[in-house]
Amino acid sequence: LRQSGVNVAACVDDVEHGALIIRSHGVAPDVIAHAKQRGLFVVDATCPHVSKAQEAARVLASEGYYIVIVGEADHPEVAGIKAYAGGDALVISNAQELPAHIPSRRVGVVVQTTQVEEVLNEVTCRLLPITNELRVYNTICSATSLRQ
Repeated sequence: LRQSGVNVAACVDDVEHGALIIRSHGVAPDVIAHAKQRGLFVVDATCPHVSKAQEAARVLASEGYYIVIVGEADHPEVAGIKAYAGGDALVISNAQELPAHIPSRRVGVVVQTTQVEEVLNEVTCRLLPITNELRVYNTICSATSLRQ
């Protein structure tokens, strides 16, 4: 790919002109906006399953839910989902990481697409008794579930 002129960019400002291809893990919405402001042609290759998780986080945030993201905090997919959630979401990798106090009785849950359904179930079971309203989007990729 490099021989064809395709390079990896750490940030939008690393791309002077041409096209920016968004990887399958997706990015924060402001990254795409910044690229378009700079006049770059944006090819959004975000996986449709990841886009579904991003949209679920955006909807939950717009409806006033406190958002819990089940996933790996340092994973690029989770960073993008968190950006769609408005940035104040709690990221946990398992039910044991849930804090003793949740700042809202209305909680929405989304999941990194490559997580294990058992972990999502454990988080949901732990949240049920401490919430008045729990909305869960199972955004685990169906291909991932089949492999697991």
